[in-house]
Parts: sequence; structure tokens; C-alpha cells
Amino acid sequence: MLDYTPFFVPLLRFAAHAAAPEAAGIDDVTRELRARIAELKPQLPTRSNASAISEEMLQTWTGQDSLLNITSLNLHGQAIRRVEPLAQCANLESLVLSCNEVQKIEGLGGLAGLTFLDLSFNKVKRVTSMGVLQSLISLNMSYNLIAKLEDVSMIKQQRLDRLEVLDLRGNAACEAHNYRTKALQYLADLCGLDGQRVKDTERQSAATKSACLDYGHVAEASQATGLAVVWERGSSGGEGSEEDDEVPEWAELVQALSVNYEHLNQVKIVEGLPNLRKVRNYWAGTFI
Repeated sequence: MLDYTPFFVPLLRFAAHAAAPEAAGIDDVTRELRARIAELKPQLPTRSNASAISEEMLQTWTGQDSLLNITSLNLHGQAIRRVEPLAQCANLESLVLSCNEVQKIEGLGGLAGLTFLDLSFNKVKRVTSMGVLQSLISLNMSYNLIAKLEDVSMIKQQRLDRLEVLDLRGNAACEAHNYRTKALQYLADLCGLDGQRVKDTERQSAATKSACLDYGHVAEASQATGLAVVWERGSSGGEGSEEDDEVPEWAELVQALSVNYEHLNQVKIVEGLPNLRKVRNYWAGTFI
């Protein structure tokens, strides 16, 4: 706690002199008061320098002798980068890791009962290696570094079967054309997306929209595997427009393709990929 004594002593002396104007040395007291005020420094709260979580730290923060007794954990703003030890909290149901420095989501696979996970305001670029969080209902990954739309599809691959609420606001991927429709194609069971309730009409629209595999989808999938291709199209893609029929120069480079589209019903461009040998749709298995 800040000690105000050095401040109040000169102030009281000043008040005493002010009550007796005939007293000498008022200017000296005023100068002393101003000097003391100038020396006062604000005491800012210190931030933890922890880059990784340890069992001892968890016990200190929670006051629990056993990590198995922890069901809710708030680690907001603790400069945490790695979260592997949290797997020891097998009974954890709610976990807040907002405003940290997490780059990879690893070591959470043992949290079978986790229903709420807040990873907002971190440095996550890709959603991989989360483990099987079969009870997770709400996932907040707003304001991270998720840049591409295919990274949103990778959330589905994490087998989050009970996920109902997802927040990706503040990520560059949200600026992609037709982002919300495609996100609902990837995650058809969502009830809430980016702070808004998913309407039945937009869910139906996402489900019934023709999912024709076009060169835009190929470009996205190829970039995800390190093949640098660029596809500039005038349409939204996935609708079989005439503008998508032109074969791009990089088409002959594609040899294998993995996509993640539940309602894929046309593969009209396969003949435009002369070296394509295998296509895998994670929803339907290998079909070529």
C-alpha cells in the first residue's frame, strides 16, 4: 500500500502556516510541498513473468493441494505461453486463458469435462493439436492471428462434437468473402457465431448452398499444405460460375488434395488438374 505520510506532513505544516499569516517561511513550505508531490510515483500492478504453467503455480493460484480438485481456472493476463500442465486438471470444466501469449493449443486433450474455453487475445495462428475435447460447448478465440478461412475448417477436424458457441471476431479470417456462410458449412451445429445467434434461415442456406469444388477451394487447400498458389476469381466460388472454368497456371502442380466440405456434390474441375492422383474429403472419405 502506498504510504501517504510524506505527502500529508508538509500539507499539515502548510495548513498551520496558512492559519497564522504572520508566520514566516510559508514560501519554503510551499516549495517543499510541491517537491514532495513531484516525487510521488504511481504504483502499477506487477505482471507475472510466467511463460509456462507448473503444478506449483496452479496450487498457489487456486489454493488447492490436488489439481484434481480444480473445476474452474482463470489465468487471464499471466504472460503464459505453454499450457501443457493443465492436462493434469482432469476435472476442469471452465478455463480462461485470455490476454496471454499462447501460440499453440497443446496439452488439453486430457480435459474430457471441459465445457468452456476462452483463448481470446492470444497469438494462436492455427487450431491444431487440441486433443479430443468432447464436452466443449463454448470456444472463444477472438483476437488471435487466425488468418485464413481454411484454418476455420480445421476447428471441425479437432472433433469438437458438442461445440455450440464459437467466437472468432478480430481474426483476419473473418474478413474473407462469405466467411459466415462457410463457417456454418464447416460447423453446422453452431448456435452462436461471433456473438450473434445463428438463425435457422442462414443455417439452411449454408446447408443447401451448392458445394461445387472449384479452383478457389483447391487454392485454399494447397496453401494449407505449403503450395503457394493464387486464385483470383470474380465470384464467391462454390456456385459453379462460368468464371471458375478457366484453368489457372498452377493447376498442373496439384497432385493430392484434401478438403473438408460436408455438402460437396460436384467435382467438375478434376479434369482440369492433370496430375491429380488423390482427393480426400474429410466428410466422405477418399472418393478418387
